[in-house]
Amino acid sequence: MSYGPALNAAAVLLGCYGNVPPERAAGVIAMLLGVPVSAGFVDKAAARVSAQLGRAGFEEAMLAALAAEDVLAADETPVNVLDGTAPAAAGEQEADPEEHVIRRCRAVTELGSVGVQNWAGDIIAVLHDAHAAVEAARARGGHRPGPESPR
Repeated sequence: MSYGPALNAAAVLLGCYGNVPPERAAGVIAMLLGVPVSAGFVDKAAARVSAQLGRAGFEEAMLAALAAEDVLAADETPVNVLDGTAPAAAGEQEADPEEHVIRRCRAVTELGSVGVQNWAGDIIAVLHDAHAAVEAARARGGHRPGPESPR
């Protein structure tokens, strides 16, 4: 059976944009549009769009566009994931992690109620451990963290 563009669009919008599980998206389509579809149809609609975007070079174009931006932020949080405006002059000392990513992660932990933004605290811990591992490698005269790293 073949469905038209409206049903395909509804499946893609509910599943991908609305983050609605395929079974529930199929039910919503049936209720709103009066056409019963399967959860498999919803999954396949998203796969068809993904394949078309892949053939059109969407991923490469999106990565290039994102890389060209001065600053990128992750979703609605104030965390920059790429900052092309940060100084990167040769011989300049590395920025203190406390002043950049960790400071922003601390800000994220204050955005929501307890438990909602716990991931930001996990990131802080991982960054501290990574920093300690790098410092230990430097102290050994090595270039990579070794087995004695904190994690």
